[in-house]
Amino acid sequence: MLTGAGAASTLSGRAVRLFAFCTIAALLIYVASTTVGRDIQPFLNLDLTSNPPSPTTTSEQDQIVLPPSSYFPSEAESEAESEAVEQMFCPPINSTRYGYLRDQQITNDNDNDNDNDSDKPPKKKYFIALNLRTVHPILPRLLSTITTVIRHLGPSSCTLSIVEGNSDDLTFPVLSALTPFLENEGIEYHLVRSDIDPSGSNRIGKLAELRNLALEPLLRSPDSYAIYPETETYSPPASQKNERRRRRRQRRGGTVLFVNDILPCPSDLLELLHQRLALNADMTCGMDWRTTGGPPSEPGLAFYDVWVARQISGDTFFDLKPDDPQWRRQNDLLLSHAKTTERYAGGKPFQVFSCWNGGVAFRMDALFPSPSLSAAVASGEEVTSGGRGSSVGGGGGGSGKIGKIESEGLRFRPSGPGECFSGEPQMFCKDLWLRGMGKIAVVPSVNFEYTNEKGKAVKEIKGYVEDWLRLEELGQGSPTIDWLPPPKTVRCLGIGWRNQDWRPWDEPQELLAK
Repeated sequence: MLTGAGAASTLSGRAVRLFAFCTIAALLIYVASTTVGRDIQPFLNLDLTSNPPSPTTTSEQDQIVLPPSSYFPSEAESEAESEAVEQMFCPPINSTRYGYLRDQQITNDNDNDNDNDSDKPPKKKYFIALNLRTVHPILPRLLSTITTVIRHLGPSSCTLSIVEGNSDDLTFPVLSALTPFLENEGIEYHLVRSDIDPSGSNRIGKLAELRNLALEPLLRSPDSYAIYPETETYSPPASQKNERRRRRRQRRGGTVLFVNDILPCPSDLLELLHQRLALNADMTCGMDWRTTGGPPSEPGLAFYDVWVARQISGDTFFDLKPDDPQWRRQNDLLLSHAKTTERYAGGKPFQVFSCWNGGVAFRMDALFPSPSLSAAVASGEEVTSGGRGSSVGGGGGGSGKIGKIESEGLRFRPSGPGECFSGEPQMFCKDLWLRGMGKIAVVPSVNFEYTNEKGKAVKEIKGYVEDWLRLEELGQGSPTIDWLPPPKTVRCLGIGWRNQDWRPWDEPQELLAK
């Protein structure tokens, strides 16, 4: 314990560092609010620790605060890669493929035939959510990609929601400094700093809380978003002349784009959105990777999110044995279901039971009550499910009753009593199936990593989305999926890969009736 001069010195040092941190945050906000944010040279190169790193260490680069234009490029820079974001090259957006995503405007009266809705603002169609912690080094690429995607989709159609917490770097000051830029572009931006810390006990429960917190702006204001049940593509009669009405009838509900702290290109996120619509899917995921040795330019790769992801057969993406901590079977990927193996090899989307894999796009109405069922529940009726696999994509658990999943909408949650101990994304996918929304697909042309250097290597090894699109143009990449019902059982990994077993996918039966 320090006393006297020692304590005063310690307090003085802490005060200086606190003042420095606040000054830097204020400077970031000031620069962001008083400049256009374009063509500014890097203005800070600071380390807030008491022992600055040597100039040759990588940690110094991690503390460089790039100019606002690095995180929020101009429209010209968005079309051709921003020079300030040097970590990973991204191609320009393919407007031919993704232009229609912007063109879709959804009015408040999407399903009626009245045209007296010109005074009503269009409903937002895209909700982009992130949970971020201590990720300052990747923010230039991540935020540049997201803002570029929002510009393409149309700022008035999008909401960006970021929850940050417990970062020990400049993540929060940078996110905060971008507020005036985003607002100037007409982007609805929600930034929340949370003290929920998943690094301790109840990790999965806290991760679920953080994900739900990122969804709060959507959950609070459902009337502002395109939330309604989706149907198959509808073609109106040829005699119908009202083009506006025709286009409105063909459109479907909004999409939540939820991404981790990844290194994406704009085409990665747009492809997830596109495939969700093109496949008539309830949810689409990319694939994420970790390096397993080798030189930085040519590292070995292993699929990362193996604890969450399950094939449509119910098995893991590769065989995990408790006595194999090195994941020696990691290259034997997706072998338990022949159709999946074939589609993966050809770069075609394939159906899975569950996935997350760094980034997903899922239908917005899954978070809200089913209109018909919520009305029936409110009236006291007992609503039956239709049984396992009663429709394309599954649905129903066989208990004959529908509980909170149908009447209140989905939320991220930990596993409950009687369920296999699983991550909150796997529980979300399971609840999608219980809701009858089991059209879940992985898009293998979308590949993510989590660091600047390795993210670039993954793109070079796995290819960009654009590389795989060339196969589709040659007729080798048709994305059509013949949707299957859920598997009867799913492999449970539990904690630490030990005590693996196979469980009914919808266990426990009582879940549906709660």
